[in-house]
Amino acid sequence: MGNVPSSASAGTTLLAVGDPVLDIVSDCPASFVVESLGFALGGCDLIDEDALEDVVDRLESASRTLRRIPGGSAANVAKCFARLSSGARRTDVYFAGTLGRDASGKRYRRQMEAAGVKMRWSTVHPSEANGVCLCMVTESGERTMRTALRASRTHELPQKCIDALRPTWVHFEGTRRDTDRHAPAPARVPSALTSHFALARLLCAQAVHNRDNEVDQGLRLQDLLRLCEL
Repeated sequence: MGNVPSSASAGTTLLAVGDPVLDIVSDCPASFVVESLGFALGGCDLIDEDALEDVVDRLESASRTLRRIPGGSAANVAKCFARLSSGARRTDVYFAGTLGRDASGKRYRRQMEAAGVKMRWSTVHPSEANGVCLCMVTESGERTMRTALRASRTHELPQKCIDALRPTWVHFEGTRRDTDRHAPAPARVPSALTSHFALARLLCAQAVHNRDNEVDQGLRLQDLLRLCEL
């Protein structure tokens, strides 16, 4: 991931780039996931829109509580950094992705901004709905996820975003091989540290968010930066 700064100095800017999928989270018995929905437990698979709407209807018909939370691994990293940064070493956190032109897209933007993440470089698709990830959590904590990317799959990071922000750190969703989908040529990130899925995995390993993506403020941004010296 490159050389991580030893401290987060004033003026540090993080740009997280990825899929702005709205997580629809429901606590479900494992038997319901397997027998009623017909899914094997665990994993994250893509699903078409008709199938997604059918699953939502079946969850609601079964009186399952649905919690809607802005998700996507890059967005989770952005929310963590926004929550952890403060004071003189505050980090300005931006998220770039393509939202849908619907209620879910508006909710996503509103909740991200409430979490302290700046959304000015996120675009809105002219016609497609916002991406959604159904996350069914069993009594053991195992997650079974089904995702419809929708508008988010069309995202391309404009070079003018990089030029305007001149970010200290750019975090791309997914692995290194996924980066080109979010930052195609000629977009470049000169003089910026870049990171990928390993950072999101590290955040999970350090237990800095729970099921509702709330961050443990006991972990300081400085500690996180030192942990990232991989």
